Amino acid sequence: MNVNYEKLMKCFECVQQKITFKPEIALILGSGLGDYADTMEVVETLDYHDIEGFPVSTVPGHKGRFVFGYAGGVPIVAMQGRVHFYEGYKPQDVVLPIRLMKLMGAKVLFLTNAAGGINRSFNAGDFMLTRYQCQSPRRSSGRISTNWACASRICPRYTAAACGRL
Repeated sequence: MNVNYEKLMKCFECVQQKITFKPEIALILGSGLGDYADTMEVVETLDYHDIEGFPVSTVPGHKGRFVFGYAGGVPIVAMQGRVHFYEGYKPQDVVLPIRLMKLMGAKVLFLTNAAGGINRSFNAGDFMLTRYQCQSPRRSSGRISTNWACASRICPRYTAAACGRL
């Protein structure tokens, strides 16, 4: 069996032992938006440290926990903090939380970040829509940067993309 898939399933089993909530929406709250989770009708929380094998952020201000609750009556799991490739994590660990939230039941994912930070007409906390995304599925070494075998087990239609409109 694939080591990344085994790690994911171990994290999922750990979450299932601690959390009964079933989210429909997953939110990854980027820098400056972590406090949004505190405005939800919070039902349960789970610190990343309490999930065996789960990657934990080293970025200041990232609380490092899942918040389970409702916003507008919709069941949501929100990540207060996430890990980044620049922190030294492998790509498989950076995407593990997304895969985990899918296993928890989330069918829709909203990602937030500070991408608009270089636009001088934006203020901190302004929303913007990213309409174009480029990703490179290969590292400079030529190896595929994430574990596609693991991804295809969770979502069979998942494939590596080059550039595309969102």
